[in-house]
Amino acid sequence: EVMLQTAEALATVATTPYPRERLEEAWRLVLFNQFHDILPGSGIREVYEDAEIFYDSAWAIIEPLTTAGFDDLRARMRTRGRGQAVVVFNPLGWERSGSVAVHDEDGESTVITVSGVPAFGARVVHLPGDAMSREDRRLAEPRAGPNWIENAFLRVELDTLTGEIVRLYDKTNEREALALGGRANVLQVFDDRPGQWDAWNIVIWGDRWDVQDVVRIETGADEREARISIERRWGESAFRQTLVLARGSRYLDVRNEVDWHEHRKLLKVAFELGVDADSATYEIPYGTIGRTGNPRTKAERAKFEVPGHRWADVSAAGYGVSILNDSKYGWDYKGNVLRLSLLRSPIWPDSLADRGTHPIRFAVYPHAGDWRAAGTVRRAAEYNVPLVAGLEPQHQGELGTEVSFAAAEPESVELAWLKRAEDSEAWVLRMVEWHGQPTEVRVTLACEVGGAWRANLLEDRGESLAVEGRSVRVSMRPYEIATVLVDCEG
Repeated sequence: EVMLQTAEALATVATTPYPRERLEEAWRLVLFNQFHDILPGSGIREVYEDAEIFYDSAWAIIEPLTTAGFDDLRARMRTRGRGQAVVVFNPLGWERSGSVAVHDEDGESTVITVSGVPAFGARVVHLPGDAMSREDRRLAEPRAGPNWIENAFLRVELDTLTGEIVRLYDKTNEREALALGGRANVLQVFDDRPGQWDAWNIVIWGDRWDVQDVVRIETGADEREARISIERRWGESAFRQTLVLARGSRYLDVRNEVDWHEHRKLLKVAFELGVDADSATYEIPYGTIGRTGNPRTKAERAKFEVPGHRWADVSAAGYGVSILNDSKYGWDYKGNVLRLSLLRSPIWPDSLADRGTHPIRFAVYPHAGDWRAAGTVRRAAEYNVPLVAGLEPQHQGELGTEVSFAAAEPESVELAWLKRAEDSEAWVLRMVEWHGQPTEVRVTLACEVGGAWRANLLEDRGESLAVEGRSVRVSMRPYEIATVLVDCEG
């Protein structure tokens, strides 16, 4: 989905014909793999062998479409300047900063940090001078010690006997993010033996084991990041983690590689948070839901495992912690402990389900205020949707050194998707109001707007919208998902 999001945005702004048929072919492959027994892992083994082939086929379609769209965009940017020009594209609907790898003709990669990449837009930087953003240059370099790492915003301390985090100090807010005596990044294995429907149900019995058999711990730092690498073992499985504090990052990134070979076990990671909140908030499709951490009714007690997408947040009394993730969608919260489910090992209908190597990423983001004030929605989207960067020869270009093709304000509204209409050349903008407030939205585009209309999800035109030059005005209801069609002229 992330690849399609990027490919569709680039194809929309390209000067070449929009590849509708190829995009639809890729979408059908991806959506077929979201069938209700494929997606949750409750199919036979042959299902997943076929699903992997489908994903490979979708990848083979999307990657050249992305390359073609990005080639077209780079050719229209003005890249003259001192040093090697790099064009960086942002597939999200707001200005953002971040790190991205640039690959040369020999396949060698260089990581650069770029700030102020426009919404659904691009910016030109030059190497070596712009390899690090001005904002990051002003910050102190990350540091590392025998059991700790820190940057300008966070300090992380580790128990080297267990590999668990014993301190996460938020320097900006002068606040301990963990409870007194609490721990984070606690890998926990539970006995998981449903009486029936093994791959469908989760039934946690009393037995629990913490993964604390530390094989190796190494720390290090350079001008870009501080790192702690941890290797642990439990049972037949191996756990390799790298805790990373990038120079300008306000969150701790935890990169995992788990070689999983257990039998009817469930792996979770736990965070004992220093926030006294009765409930946690989870992202759901284009919205949020709050769920209690102190169940009182039978119905609440039955919801010991709940779904959530790219983030969950626990906030109270002007402070909170968000957990961001890129691929795991089962959570639980009780008391002050938030946990994310990472892996299971059912034996029916696939006796080898989930066994093997898994790359998993999650991040811990302490912040002032609640998830709205912290911009958690945007941070989680950035965590999942990477910037795109490529080298480009020096030349003139009608788009200049910086361009935003579509942006929306205020910040409570996410411009989530940019594509062409299915039956015309109109641009389709998908927007979401996150904060539960009626909002007057201003959408600014890189083109003169010939007309704009509300539409339903089938892209049927509805009421006409107010247009002012390159801007469109839209009134949105609380939590509304809005679709807007725009005729872009030039």
